[in-house]
Amino acid sequence: MMNESGGMQPLSTGANGRKRNLSPMVLAIAALIAFVVVFILKNRDWTTIDFVVIEMRNRVWTAIAFSIALGVLLDRLVLIWWRRRKAAKPPSE
Repeated sequence: MMNESGGMQPLSTGANGRKRNLSPMVLAIAALIAFVVVFILKNRDWTTIDFVVIEMRNRVWTAIAFSIALGVLLDRLVLIWWRRRKAAKPPSE
């Protein structure tokens, strides 16, 4: 909502009488939560996952979330290994 000076119109007044606007961070978090809820609701079907010798039956959204978490974990482990490897090498001339 715009006021007559072209700025954003405050949504509420705080306890001390100051006017407050919604923070962009609050809006971004609300949008992210809405996105996650819609994603989960649209991916509730069941699927079977065959991973080497393990066969699992999960919902699609849990399989995707698990894959993302596994990817992040592997990324962190490779970065830790890489930094230790670089630190252990003597500097070359």
